[in-house]
Amino acid sequence: MSDVTAGWLLRAYRRPLAAFMIFVVLPLGAAVLCTHEVNSAFGRQRALHNLSMTARLGALAVQETLEELVLFEQLTGSRPDVLAAVARRDAPALTKILREGLAFMPHVHAVRVTDPEGAVLAAVPEAASRASTDEERKAFWQDAGASLRVYLSPVHVSDDDPDEKIVELWWPLLDQGRRSGVVQLAFRIEAVRAWIQKIRVDPEGFLYVVDHRQQLVVYPFQVLPGRPKMVADWPPVAHPIAGESDAIVFAHQRTGDTWFAGIAPVGDTGWRVVAVQPEAALVRMMHRVLWPMALAAAFLLGLLLLVGLQWVRVQAFSLQLLQKNAKLLKQLQQRRTLGDDPEAPSSRGGGR
Repeated sequence: MSDVTAGWLLRAYRRPLAAFMIFVVLPLGAAVLCTHEVNSAFGRQRALHNLSMTARLGALAVQETLEELVLFEQLTGSRPDVLAAVARRDAPALTKILREGLAFMPHVHAVRVTDPEGAVLAAVPEAASRASTDEERKAFWQDAGASLRVYLSPVHVSDDDPDEKIVELWWPLLDQGRRSGVVQLAFRIEAVRAWIQKIRVDPEGFLYVVDHRQQLVVYPFQVLPGRPKMVADWPPVAHPIAGESDAIVFAHQRTGDTWFAGIAPVGDTGWRVVAVQPEAALVRMMHRVLWPMALAAAFLLGLLLLVGLQWVRVQAFSLQLLQKNAKLLKQLQQRRTLGDDPEAPSSRGGGR
């Protein structure tokens, strides 16, 4: 053992509390702090990834349901009896067909068939016989037209109930290449909520859906009735999406708190699903994991401190015994030197 090492050990032996702090407490505290920082950075990255995947899952759920509705429209629009009834403008026959099809579509609130000019030929229920506006027809024929693309309307207020918001899907009817009408499905925004309500964002997160005009379609908290809320200035809505999903960190506009968000587009509809989560909730969750580690480390430190103090007490007692024995030995040596040792043989006895 080198002299330097021996010197360190000697100083540690003479100052056990300081040695305990330097060699045990500080390294263990540094390890706990480094573990906290690494777990925090990893937890934030993992949270962004999870939010991105959650938003993608929600977008797929919405997209698949919309595709089911489009498939219903395609099957309805390709039926010869439907095309024949549209050509005859036979409202009773169309109503019967629509009522039978609506029974198999629990998501759909209403269905109607119109002519290319927007006049309603048949509707189920009858209260849903709203005539299409010029703006809607123009948007539909520009977007769908000859390409047979479905038209997904932005969220808007129902004409039947001003407190209810709905979304519509339109599909063109073609009879021998000629536009003969349009199949229109309407569903309440509560239906969209039902498509994603089983998806959870824990802790304290949630999902919402925005249409292609940056209007709220579904939001988990109260949205006042009336016109749809425009949210184009919300960071997750204004953020351009690259690929199938994306994730951002942003500051809440009202409180300034840091939030995480995952964003995913709903196919090519222009809609998007956003999954958000406050950073504070994530930090609290990580602390619930790290606090037991810190308590365990504190318990270990306390145990080591008790053991160390007991060891110091034993060593101090041993040192006292050694010092006392050394003192007695020294006294005995002094007596031998002076000839006062009672156990030493006397000079007189030796003469005899």
